Amino acid sequence: MVDAFEAYEEDYCSISASISRKISELPSVSKAKSISTVNELEKEISAGERILHQMENVVKGLAPIARTKLMPKVTRFRSDLDTLKRDYRRVKTKYISAEGREDLLGLGNRNKDSGVESSDPRTRLLDTTDRISQSNKRLEESHRLASQTEEVGVAIMSDLRVQRDTLNRARTNLRETDSNLSRTRKILNSMARRIITNKLILGAIILLELLCLGLVIWFKYFK
Repeated sequence: MVDAFEAYEEDYCSISASISRKISELPSVSKAKSISTVNELEKEISAGERILHQMENVVKGLAPIARTKLMPKVTRFRSDLDTLKRDYRRVKTKYISAEGREDLLGLGNRNKDSGVESSDPRTRLLDTTDRISQSNKRLEESHRLASQTEEVGVAIMSDLRVQRDTLNRARTNLRETDSNLSRTRKILNSMARRIITNKLILGAIILLELLCLGLVIWFKYFK
């Protein structure tokens, strides 16, 4: 699972670098080239979204400790992609849309300054909208991160409870084993005492038999 995350991470870093490079090149390319660049950016942004979604799924399937370690990285990538999308919309609105409006209205360089001036309120409105959208996304991301952190905390607590139960069972088994060993030790000591007692009795019987045999011999041959 970690290997899959690292592969997705490598793919995202490559796409992120490509998106950033194309956004910086977009204002300086020709009108014909800008259309293909915009299409490529749209596809790469969608691919970045899919990769981040896959990374989130991978992280959700990891153990709590690994999840806690990798989730901030996914959050950072998500914030990076949101920033790239905002930059892309701003550049697209400022350069591509402005050129399209000039073509439709038949405006040339003669009216360029007035066109820029008339687009300033729209640009400011778009910037304000982007900032509001950015704030909303940061708030949503904070809620999502808090929810994920809570899930990780619950999972860790669950693992700790399982480990505590396992330790309690091991402690109980150890007590039972110790009790069984004590009983076994008592039985072995009792058996050892019985063996010693039996040996003493057997020795006494042998001595008694020897004594009786000696008395018989003495009475038979010496009396």
